[in-house]
Amino acid sequence: MNLGEVLGDAVELLGTLTRRRQAAGAAREAAAAWAERHPGYGAELVVAERPGSPLVDYDLLLDWPGRGTIAVSVQPDDGLPWLEDHSTHWAAGQLVTVDGADLSLPDALLMLRSLTRPGLDPHAEIVELCLTRNDAAADTEPLSEEELQATADAFRRARGLHDREATLDWLAAMGMDQAAFADHLEVLARQRRLRRRKESELAAGYLAAHPEQFGTARASWVWSLSPWPQDGPLPEPVEVPVSALPQPLRSADRVDAARHEHGFVTGVVHERLPARADEHTLAAAGRAAYTAWLAGRRAAADVRWHWL
Repeated sequence: MNLGEVLGDAVELLGTLTRRRQAAGAAREAAAAWAERHPGYGAELVVAERPGSPLVDYDLLLDWPGRGTIAVSVQPDDGLPWLEDHSTHWAAGQLVTVDGADLSLPDALLMLRSLTRPGLDPHAEIVELCLTRNDAAADTEPLSEEELQATADAFRRARGLHDREATLDWLAAMGMDQAAFADHLEVLARQRRLRRRKESELAAGYLAAHPEQFGTARASWVWSLSPWPQDGPLPEPVEVPVSALPQPLRSADRVDAARHEHGFVTGVVHERLPARADEHTLAAAGRAAYTAWLAGRRAAADVRWHWL
């Protein structure tokens, strides 16, 4: 059966579905049976409840390989203008769906205030935040007062909200009441718990696989706006993580007036020391491992942008 015939069958299906709320279960069963008869299209029935109405609306979503998603809808003749009707459509207030979980525009705007990771564009970070929110939602273990308080403290510090008055002013500016803020903090606390658990689980393995990233070095270097004389004095050596060395010194034992950022760096690495599986190094490995794990999740996720 070609795509045109499938779309025709989809319209016929939607025409048979009863739009009363109590009939939604039967509609889902009918759509599932339809999907079995039309394999390869990943058919999914979306049931949208109208606010304050006994009626529901149906959309049938079909995969269009290599091109995107086709949404088949039927607009009822109920006297409402299309634009007004669409304002209550299930997708009108949604930004993105990640692995089947929707993100609303208000929630996305709240997320945007948390995007702080350099080198990651907002689209990628929104997807990663959706993934961790989905994982955190599966966590049913009660949160402790300590977890909630630590999350609240970190949230306020990150936004310069150092007292109750500043926090209340921020909530007012965001249009958020204290109950909604408490719900938001609970989600953040569960995401924080997820991150700490994954960092702990992945740290040792990541360190074993990438020991070169976590060694230390005894080095001396100097920054200058103009090339540093080759016989110019260098500071006393200090031991630092290799990742903290100026970029030219990370792979070389000596650099002379190497251009870097807005000037020059001259330095010597006196000794390179292998990574040690101490608490500090494992914590750094855990952070790196979590970042890599989340990037892999993002690459494999089913992401459907609704407004882009």
